[in-house]
Amino acid sequence: MISLKTWEGCTTYSARVPNGLSTIRDVMTSHIRDTGKQLVTDPEKSKNPVEFVESLLEKRDKSPEYISLFVDDKLRKGLKGSEREEDIETILDKRLLSGKTVSDDAERSLIVKLKTECGYQFTSKLEGMFTDMKTSQDTMQGFYAAYGAELGNGPTLVVQVLTTGSWPTQSSITCNLPSEMSALCEKFRSYYLGTHTGRRLSWQTNMGTADLRATFGNGQKYELNVSTYQMCVLMLFNNADYLSYREIEQATEIPPSDLKRCLQSLACVKGKNVLRKEPMSKDIGRMMRFL
Repeated sequence: MISLKTWEGCTTYSARVPNGLSTIRDVMTSHIRDTGKQLVTDPEKSKNPVEFVESLLEKRDKSPEYISLFVDDKLRKGLKGSEREEDIETILDKRLLSGKTVSDDAERSLIVKLKTECGYQFTSKLEGMFTDMKTSQDTMQGFYAAYGAELGNGPTLVVQVLTTGSWPTQSSITCNLPSEMSALCEKFRSYYLGTHTGRRLSWQTNMGTADLRATFGNGQKYELNVSTYQMCVLMLFNNADYLSYREIEQATEIPPSDLKRCLQSLACVKGKNVLRKEPMSKDIGRMMRFL
């Protein structure tokens, strides 16, 4: 049996806090903003912007509507800054040159809307990009109509002639192309300058891509989509079983920082290595050789 001998009770009386609702609101607002900021600045989430936006859209039914309203508001009054204009140009640049545009009509429709809201000056470069892409298609048709029979079944060249001033500024970086491609490029240069007076061509080899058919030592065949730099390196192995870093550097004349990234992508991606390097390590060194 338990008996209560002594109990000292304590009663607290609550008093109304002045502006209590405002205080709670400010604290909650600060918490929500801090939490949201952590989410959108998370480096892991920023690695795939598309998945990140899709995850936001899944959080609430009205998310697509809110994003649409935000974009509409920016189009109406906030897209006149040069930084935003440069961002749009850079993204469109990559999409057009990589051939990842699904619909030209959709792209042009967006440009028309931007032009309506922001003026002709804002979209003049974007329109110039599309003009260059269309003109380049016509130019390539003319080139192969003139030289197709002569070129036969050799490598195929696709050139996109970009007007200086319409595209984001790119430094002109060149490298030594494989002899097969170098001869083809010179033939195109001769054709283009012969049909356009007062023009000058400079190759942006750092922006190109190539499709290669590769046969490895075990007889397996693959089709590889690579950058121009990667193509230049891989084609060297048609005439050599192995090459040192210095030999590759001298043969291609690819800028050192770009060459290092190129070799890392070819020899340091676990499970997807196209080349092997000696000695084995996680980085690329000047004393290595590749095979």
